Amino acid sequence: MVKNYLLNTIPILFSKTPKIIIALIVRIFIKQRKYNGGDTIFYSKYSEKITILMLDSDRYRGDLEILSKSNKFRVLHIRQIFQSLLTNIFLKGDVTVQQLSNIKSTSNLYNQHTRTISLFRKVLKYIYYFINIDCVTTVHFKYVPDYYWTLISEELSVPYICLHRECNLLSPTIRDRVVRMMNLIGRFHGSHIVVHNKRCKEVFVETNFASNDQVTICGALRMDEIGSSKLVQHNNFITDKKKVFTLFYFPVVSTTFCIDKFGVEKYGINTGYWITGKSRRCWEFNESLFTLLHLKILSMAKKYEDIDFIIKVKPEFKKHYSWKFYENFLNDSDIDWNRLKNYRIESDVDVRSLINKSNVVCGLQSSTTVESIFMDKKVIIPLFKELHKTKYYDQFPWRDYEDLCCIVEDDVSFEREVLASFDSSLPEYIVDKDRSEELFKECFGFNDGESLSRYENIIIGIVSK
Repeated sequence: MVKNYLLNTIPILFSKTPKIIIALIVRIFIKQRKYNGGDTIFYSKYSEKITILMLDSDRYRGDLEILSKSNKFRVLHIRQIFQSLLTNIFLKGDVTVQQLSNIKSTSNLYNQHTRTISLFRKVLKYIYYFINIDCVTTVHFKYVPDYYWTLISEELSVPYICLHRECNLLSPTIRDRVVRMMNLIGRFHGSHIVVHNKRCKEVFVETNFASNDQVTICGALRMDEIGSSKLVQHNNFITDKKKVFTLFYFPVVSTTFCIDKFGVEKYGINTGYWITGKSRRCWEFNESLFTLLHLKILSMAKKYEDIDFIIKVKPEFKKHYSWKFYENFLNDSDIDWNRLKNYRIESDVDVRSLINKSNVVCGLQSSTTVESIFMDKKVIIPLFKELHKTKYYDQFPWRDYEDLCCIVEDDVSFEREVLASFDSSLPEYIVDKDRSEELFKECFGFNDGESLSRYENIIIGIVSK
């Protein structure tokens, strides 16, 4: 309540505030990420290192920390919530980058847009006077608060580099959605785009969203240390048990179950139901699979107290409308999950070290399943209710790599496979290393541990132009 009140009130106050004062206030929210992982607002205007300002800093998932450890960069960052204080001064209602990049002078939005442009020009001139910024970065090009900041940064000769984090384009409908978004926006307005893999670069170039020279495949920063023994210690605060099961949570309306109207038409999906007001058709058993899976995990947590069951949730999933379905499931269950000491819902944990700590992992379309496979973990894919026989499964990203996963078709086999992961008398679960490396490279480009060097070379090269 207080947070929403401030977010609504501050932009109103800002509309009457001198731009230099606004810049000074925003400067307070720009922090430096130190080598030890801490943040500070006390730092000098200049640095001998290249200074990167990483926008929307909550979305980088480890990249910010890795870049801050490079001896070539000083890393500053700001959260999107504070960027929004500027965009919300004049922009009203739900606005998309697609609308802004194609705006016409006859649009009702045009006046709001031009006033926001003018505001950012004045405020960023002051901010870049207070702090010497060599480049700005984002994880995507689709967020409105990033759009204005990066657009005006380029205008002020501060290059914008997109460190694009979406790597999973193996699903046809996901690829289609990305292509559609790029076509609607038109052209990339920044200096360079760094992507994880070949598929991502192909999409950027084939849509003419960016030129071939503007896009470089560098791999994923967070994968440089994958499998490192240093990761084992990170999550001891979560559990000190030797038996750990982790579910990488997927929403009840996950893209595995629910396809947008374009995909429905293109791939001839004629079963299921339409979500009211969402233009998405869902498999008819999505709620049944979701409930059956979580009921089994909850009952196993009650039955096997020596096993920790960790539900790893992306923070944005908790803000999604579908999170209510999971909350209702927990509240309506006969098992009081709050009393289970070995059942945890976690958001703010290091993913790689959590995988390393786990004996067995469960998930669907998330790239964490690929990370887990590559880290030699048993990965259970719950294809209950004959999901694999449907056209929805044709869109599943790992459908051609089933041999690397433990496919289960009902809750009984799910429990059996989870328990088998802790039974030392059974043969060790092993997957084909060449195949797992093939899948890893499809998603993350490289596994040579040199992604940071590639990122450094690209950033230095762009800044030096």
